[in-house]
Amino acid sequence: MKHFATVYPTVYAMLAYDPTVDLQPVSLASEMSLGVAVGPAVPTEVTTLADFIAWLRKHPGESNIGSPGSGTLPHLLEAMLLREEGVAWQHVAYAGGPPAHRRCGTPSPALNCWPPSHRPA
Repeated sequence: MKHFATVYPTVYAMLAYDPTVDLQPVSLASEMSLGVAVGPAVPTEVTTLADFIAWLRKHPGESNIGSPGSGTLPHLLEAMLLREEGVAWQHVAYAGGPPAHRRCGTPSPALNCWPPSHRPA
């Protein structure tokens, strides 16, 4: 339900429901946090998210940001963060988490986000 209640109202202009009025929480079913990883194209001196944002600013439009697919929660969070930071990037949508994780270790993508339960080995 998280997408119906949290993401959809920010993505779609018109919904057939108002999540603040029409939905009532009954229980916490799960929590999700996201991990962030950078590939070898990013220098080893980049050790924090703030460092990474600064590095992106110095290399506008040169970075690929991978996600498990267009419209997924990691994609939307990446887009919101980088837009708010005023950073230029190229989104690369993969067909799910595993292909995105495999590609993160190559020189191309600079960033990848995933839920902790899908961490690459």
